[in-house]
Amino acid sequence: RELLVTLAKRSRVDQLIITAHLRDVAVYLSHGRKEVLEAVRAGIPDGTPLVLVTHSLGTVVARDLLHDDDVRRRTTLWVTAGSPLGLDAVQDNLLDRGRRHPGTEWLSAYDVNDVVALGHPLQGSWGRPLTDVDVENDTDPHAITRYLAHARVAGPIREAASA
Repeated sequence: RELLVTLAKRSRVDQLIITAHLRDVAVYLSHGRKEVLEAVRAGIPDGTPLVLVTHSLGTVVARDLLHDDDVRRRTTLWVTAGSPLGLDAVQDNLLDRGRRHPGTEWLSAYDVNDVVALGHPLQGSWGRPLTDVDVENDTDPHAITRYLAHARVAGPIREAASA
């Protein structure tokens, strides 16, 4: 993993990882963004506080959604799990290019064995308010069910949704 992180920072290997293993992210960033964002926005209720719980490609979509002032203001907590937001090739293609923290409370869960989550922890590069949560997902490091089963992930979601 450390070798992959180093390679991703010093070469174009992150783009190769996206092309080979994260085709959905590549399609979204290259030509699917408009349609995906329209579909997701259509499902967001008007005027209510939001708790965004996102996984994998969903974390990239959510970061683009948080470009919208209304969505950003209403978001009380953003949870990312198994996120490719640590990869430069993803950051460089967001609506808010680079590591621009959206300013919302953010919990980023990652498993060191989850290849999609290369570049974690994120707080050092994305800033605050961001809490990194290193979890152990055992034999299925990218599984959303395993991320959500962790008390340090589920607890903050429950608290934010109950507020």
